[in-house]
Amino acid sequence: KTREMAVEPFEAVSAFVAQVEKKYAYVTDTAYTDGGLVGADRAGREQALHRLERVFLPDAGVTGAGEHGAIAAACGAIEELDLEGNPISEWQPLLDIAVQLPRLHWLGLNRLPLQPLDALPDTFGATLGGLRTLCLSRTGMAWEQLLLIASAMPHLAELHFCANGVVSLEPASARGAAEAEGGEEGRAVGNLLCERLPALRTLWLEDNHLASWEGVAPLASLPHLEALNLSGNRIASLPRAHSGFRSLRRLLLRSNPISDWASIDGLDSLPALSDAALRDLPLFGGMSAS
Repeated sequence: KTREMAVEPFEAVSAFVAQVEKKYAYVTDTAYTDGGLVGADRAGREQALHRLERVFLPDAGVTGAGEHGAIAAACGAIEELDLEGNPISEWQPLLDIAVQLPRLHWLGLNRLPLQPLDALPDTFGATLGGLRTLCLSRTGMAWEQLLLIASAMPHLAELHFCANGVVSLEPASARGAAEAEGGEEGRAVGNLLCERLPALRTLWLEDNHLASWEGVAPLASLPHLEALNLSGNRIASLPRAHSGFRSLRRLLLRSNPISDWASIDGLDSLPALSDAALRDLPLFGGMSAS
């Protein structure tokens, strides 16, 4: 006999724990003793909810944390959480969820239309300060807003910030500081990025609107940056000699309108570079490139 599962209305399953149970929970009916999981995704087959470490709930209709303390009690061991595409537009519901997950280090917020913050809430750093990976692609978030958020995440090592319409990585606040102090603008920008992204190793900026290497140059001072994805932007040329980027080992430049060999030759000046992805450049025409 096949067990029939009732389909709950959207309102009843909008809280976080309800959606986790819907996707990962064991069948507890005594007629079913195989420990199978309810839901299409059986990634947590051998895990009880309180042992779940990786939870993926894209487009699941999650709107908030639900009852106070319910997440910590039911599934507080979560370390990696993907909430892509859920109808959450404010930071507070995310903080209410994350504060109950003390081990959280990977957070996916792609396609969440998050409203900008003028200042960080008092609990922001204590709640999200342990993140090492953050995904904010297709959120429409401004680069300046990202830097504000990152200021509370000193361990952030991997950042996905694709398709957000970014045209430059130079924050306006650094330009203002340089003008006020009569200092060098490039140095002020570099100092700010090092302050906000001190541990960053991997940065994905694919499918933005970066139109020149000058817009990317502020990243040169990041001491630990090893992988940079600039594919699908509008960069037409590269410097013949690069400065900075001392740790950069992997650079992705696919589908940019680069059409001169001097730009490619200039990559030799990046001291640690060992892998450059150059497919779909006008320069190569029908030829393939790594």
